[in-house]
Parts: sequence; structure tokens; C-alpha cells
Amino acid sequence: MADSYGLMFKGSVDNRVIIDSERTRLSVICKGRYNNNSGLFAITSFPFTITSILPPFVFIRPDPVSGRIGMSRAEVLGSAGAWTGFQIRAYDNSSVRPNGQYFAAGFGAEILSDYGIRLRDGSRKIIFDTGTPTALFSNSNSTWTFTGSGSTAQGQSINFFSSPFVLSDNEYVLINTMSMPVTRSLQQQSDLQFIWDYPNKRMIAAVIYIPGYNTTSLGISTMTAKMVV
Repeated sequence: MADSYGLMFKGSVDNRVIIDSERTRLSVICKGRYNNNSGLFAITSFPFTITSILPPFVFIRPDPVSGRIGMSRAEVLGSAGAWTGFQIRAYDNSSVRPNGQYFAAGFGAEILSDYGIRLRDGSRKIIFDTGTPTALFSNSNSTWTFTGSGSTAQGQSINFFSSPFVLSDNEYVLINTMSMPVTRSLQQQSDLQFIWDYPNKRMIAAVIYIPGYNTTSLGISTMTAKMVV
């Protein structure tokens, strides 16, 4: 709760402070579809450049299919102050190519509406706009079961992990955590890739590692959110 004067919103159920002049919320900056358009990749451009220093949170909701959906090689494209889009890749030729819906979110707001209420902080940065939908984190999971090892087509060692995973109505999964490297040291870094086994309601994580770094545990969290208009 802010100690200064300003505008404050509280929740109607538990009376908690949702937003005030010192407190931002996670807002939807833009949304749309991503489609397989470059080999195994879906490379998507935002409708405008996002100017935040940190990359926006990008959430995807793959189209439902009968097989395994590739959700690997996730990356937000651009650089600090100029984020232009994102990419997602099928795991391999046997997994379903990436297609679905997305939204990008950040703490603060964009000027999207001509009428309504707009709130700025002390530095005049816009932190609330009634035309900007809210994104609310709805679930997270970091419980993974080691299911076995193997080798890639290139002869690299790979370990597999499994975790229950279902997207409920209007839920989207965060891809930013899917692009985090599994690192032992600056010299030893493993590649992390994901596949959503849609029929069996589970997420599969594949950790491709260099010799000498064989892990049978995984602490990466999958996180989901919903848009609230």
C-alpha cells in the first residue's frame, strides 16, 4: 500500500490492494496467434516493439492436437528496450509443429484506450490503463520425475523428465522459463527442451548435456496465467 496520495484499487473479496501509485500489475501488452512458418519454428513478431528493459513475459496456448506438441527452443527476440517478437520450435520432426495463441505481458501498462482511467507513478510512467487487460498467474509446477536417458541423433547424451500438465480454460503457459539454460558452471551448460504430450496430459523435459554433467533432477518451474479483461 502506498504511503503517498493517489488512486488505489482493492479487491472486493479480501480487501487486498490490487494497484496503487506505487504498485504495478502484470498487464497484457499485446496478443495474437503464432504459426509454424520456418521449418520446425514458429517465429512471431509483436505488432509493435516493446520498449521495456527486461524482456516481456510471453505466454502461449498451443492448439489442441492428438500428439506431442513441440515447445522447445523458446526465445524472446530483440534486446533491452527493443523486444520484437518470440520464437518456439517443434522438438523434432516427430512432434507437432507449433501453432496457437499467445499474449505478451509486462509490469506496467501501455496506452491502448482513448477513454477511461490511466494511472502514472511518480516518474510519470504509466502503470495502469483501463484499456489494458490484466494477466494473472494461475498455476505453477516444479515437480519432475526422471524417466530415463538416451542419445540424440547427433550422439549427445540426453535425460528425460515428466510432469503432469493440463491447461484449463483460458490458461496460457509461460515460455520464458522454458528458455532458461541448465547450468553447472560457466563452462558447462546444458540445453533444455520441452514437449507437451497432449493426449497423456504431461509435459516432457529433455535435458541435452555435455559429458560429465549427468543430472537426474530438474528444478525448472512451468507457470501458467490467464487474461482478465
